[in-house]
Amino acid sequence: MEPGKLLLVSDLEGCSPLSASKQPQSQLLCKPEFFAAVAAFLENPKNKVAFLGDYFDQGPYVVDSINGIMELKKTYGPRIHIILGNRDLNKFRLVYEMQQTAQQIGQNKWADWSKFYNELNPEAPLLDRLKHILNTSMGAPGPLNLAPSEELSPEEAAYLFVRAFSEPAASLLPNAAAAKSKIEGTPKFASFINNVRGLFTEGKIVTLDSDFKTLLSHAGGAEPFLFHNINYYTAIKSTLSKAATYFDKIETVRLGLQELPAEDAVADHFNDQVYNEPLTCVPSLFDDTNPSPPDDYFLLQGLGLKPNPNRHFNSFIQSCDIKGCKGPYGPDIPLDPHVSYETYLGLLAASGVSVIAFGHAPHCVPIPVIYKRPESEILFIGNDTSNGYRPSAIEAINQIPLSYVSLTAEGIKAGVFSLPGTSKYTYDGGSMFASMIGTWDPSTAPKFLMDPPRIQYEGKALLFPARSEKTFPGIFKPATMEGGAKRKSKKRSSNKRRTKKQSLY
Repeated sequence: MEPGKLLLVSDLEGCSPLSASKQPQSQLLCKPEFFAAVAAFLENPKNKVAFLGDYFDQGPYVVDSINGIMELKKTYGPRIHIILGNRDLNKFRLVYEMQQTAQQIGQNKWADWSKFYNELNPEAPLLDRLKHILNTSMGAPGPLNLAPSEELSPEEAAYLFVRAFSEPAASLLPNAAAAKSKIEGTPKFASFINNVRGLFTEGKIVTLDSDFKTLLSHAGGAEPFLFHNINYYTAIKSTLSKAATYFDKIETVRLGLQELPAEDAVADHFNDQVYNEPLTCVPSLFDDTNPSPPDDYFLLQGLGLKPNPNRHFNSFIQSCDIKGCKGPYGPDIPLDPHVSYETYLGLLAASGVSVIAFGHAPHCVPIPVIYKRPESEILFIGNDTSNGYRPSAIEAINQIPLSYVSLTAEGIKAGVFSLPGTSKYTYDGGSMFASMIGTWDPSTAPKFLMDPPRIQYEGKALLFPARSEKTFPGIFKPATMEGGAKRKSKKRSSNKRRTKKQSLY
């Protein structure tokens, strides 16, 4: 039998057919044939699968993908890891924000949320308010497109979506009775409601798979600022009594997470139970008799928000600030006086971590990127190939490149192969990426270099954020390899315009 592999899948986001750049995107990862291929992969009892967060928002296959993930979880139990992302956890806000009054909305405005407040009409019908909350404050450009239009109308999709989180709120939506009848009569949609709740009950913010020595989280968490104990969360929650309103409490937590931990809140070892502590409130969030959220709810929401510009943010599910994501993707600002970056990675290694696998920050090439930082022998695997970089053309060869971690007789290795398919169909993106398709260990992995941030693959520098061509097979040739200055300059200009007005979510 082959050595076991830990397969890594990230940022499904409903498999949008069109990205922000209007590039057709593969929907294969959200369809039944993909989950059938995963089940075949799991026929080897040594194999495991980790889904690394962000299952909601962008595409029409949210229902199918969450149903597929939870069916695997029910069948294979602990061999399926479910990590929760910022797009997932912020959906709990719907239960409370859909029912805020005009007076509550008008209180405690702050600049970062001004666009959300200024455009939210508290007198609007609940369906319109739902659309506004999702579109404006949750980074969900097509939030109600949960299923192809021939299956559910927008009103029915809204009812299904809200009911997955709140029975009372769903009953207030237009045509709720008719939508309820249709959804309860359709097994796929009836299962979805229970599967959403199961997703959050089973999910984690971060976990360490000790078999594969792999730390699994949505945003990587490779910052010394994260190395804290439970005192840090306790201190932040203790300030909530001074916050008067719902929105004020979320902002209090967001700002608190940007403060350095006190010396007695810095950990001397890695303990993922600390980082998962806010999830203890999840069962109460599905209790429809609970009129107000507990303190851990606000901490959970704060962990998924963006920091103020130029600030660190203490979260394994953090959103990115206007300078991009921290940790493995960019310069680590030395703000924490207690734990250096080298010490942090050393403590992780001492805790049994050989690999850090994450999604969240799209590196914008169509295959996962594997590399190591010079400060450590820990391997990093960036798995977010969403946002249009799973091109629709690759469905023609029925292979999606995914990363894996393997524990061999020689030690930990990482590589890229494809599902659907079998191990003999190693994915080949052409000569440009030939060196990236294979296996590496810490002694052979490509290195992450600074100034500018890039990864060196056998003499070729892959810059961040890399762009990719729009046609097959050119899709596998990053335009920002050395010599891509023109495309890179255009990207900088676009980024500059985009930072003038940003969403917190």
